[in-house]
Amino acid sequence: MTCEQLLTEAKILASKGQFQEALLQYTNLIEECKIMQEYPHLLTSYKDICGVLVLMGQMHQVVEYSDDYLFYCERYGSDVDYLSYYNLMATVKLQLELYQEAIEMLDKMAQLAQKLNNHPYYLMAIGNKLHIYDTLNEFELGYRHFKQYESLFHEPDIQGMRLAYFAFKINGLAILAGLNKYDEMQQPLNWLEHVSLEGFHREEMFYLYYKEVYALHVNHDMSAFARLKIMIEQAEQLFDHTLLIKLLEDVLALSTKFDYEIDSLDYAKKLTALYKALHQKELNQKVAEANAKLQVHESKRIAYLDSLTQCYNRRYFDENQAAFMKLQANYKYCVVLDMDRFKEVNDTYGHAFGDVAIQTLAKKLEETFAHYDAKIMRFGGDEFVVWINSKDSLREQFDQFHRCISPLSVADDQVHVACTLSIGVATWDGKSSFSEWFERADQALYTAKQNGRAQVYLIE
Repeated sequence: MTCEQLLTEAKILASKGQFQEALLQYTNLIEECKIMQEYPHLLTSYKDICGVLVLMGQMHQVVEYSDDYLFYCERYGSDVDYLSYYNLMATVKLQLELYQEAIEMLDKMAQLAQKLNNHPYYLMAIGNKLHIYDTLNEFELGYRHFKQYESLFHEPDIQGMRLAYFAFKINGLAILAGLNKYDEMQQPLNWLEHVSLEGFHREEMFYLYYKEVYALHVNHDMSAFARLKIMIEQAEQLFDHTLLIKLLEDVLALSTKFDYEIDSLDYAKKLTALYKALHQKELNQKVAEANAKLQVHESKRIAYLDSLTQCYNRRYFDENQAAFMKLQANYKYCVVLDMDRFKEVNDTYGHAFGDVAIQTLAKKLEETFAHYDAKIMRFGGDEFVVWINSKDSLREQFDQFHRCISPLSVADDQVHVACTLSIGVATWDGKSSFSEWFERADQALYTAKQNGRAQVYLIE
């Protein structure tokens, strides 16, 4: 299947709410897009997988993907890709309560959207920033922000941005209430009264709340408490725990302020129950996040492992060259090795015995390099590649490594064979590309073969 077809399947899974299945599909798709160098699909995959993780509430896992997402945005993305990235990261930072970082993302988003004349993204950035000021109780900053951009939100359907419109008005009401500017609440309340809030349940409920706040403070209408009680009952059916807690806290504070204790005890009981439920939900969510992360890593681990030897495979070799080159080390070595005359072993004793020989070699390599920062990969057939990072020079030790593994004793129930090995080693000179470096190691193996096999040859 093409990357485009895989992407379509992943989107369908996500749209059906099958998030775990979509997550695995996107994870595999990201690796496939990298191999095929399908960078537009890769960027879409990063955006979508992060979106799925946001819906699953796994914000910390989004952060883990964000560096790669930004890396490919910088190299292959468009300005619109950047807008999507900023919007996503602002949402995540908000959820993680990293408000200052969220503001930085929103500022970048607003600047770029204004430059591109992208009105929807610009309005989203403005509206979400007002939400942060309300959340942080930075009412003076929020008030100035509200007044500065109030004229932008003059129509309820601004290029399809109804949600941004409602959010800006609702957060503006929260700011005005926080500053006790109750008289100024009348205008945004009038705006909201004359538009349809159908389908915007959260915004409608907070609109009704601030309408009663206005009625209490400006009109001194104590019957507002009866309407608030009905509103809370409706909110219990519509809101998740977090939103309902915020609303209950506000209504309870309002009841206390006006010494209206008739329903306060009931609100306090509801809040206590919600606090307990939210705590349990967070615990369950952390367990779910850990399991999802484990599943993703397990999927990636399986994709990178050679089934015969359980060493890394050719795919790992192809996809992790850049990461290996970035690792800090005083010395880097690329080792290429294989068994001498392995074809004769296969032809004489059969492919099953050949598999035993390859497995024996893999195990011996793991034992030999166990105490080194080394990655062992089966490159193909009986050929292996080892990447080594080291603080100290290993120049004098490769002969010792060779003696440890060659001759290799290979045996099954009926046959015992001693197989010699040839090894080529190249030291990285600090400036060559990976392909040039690997070619030198491969050339060193060829020289070892030409010189009579069963030896190690190093190129510095």
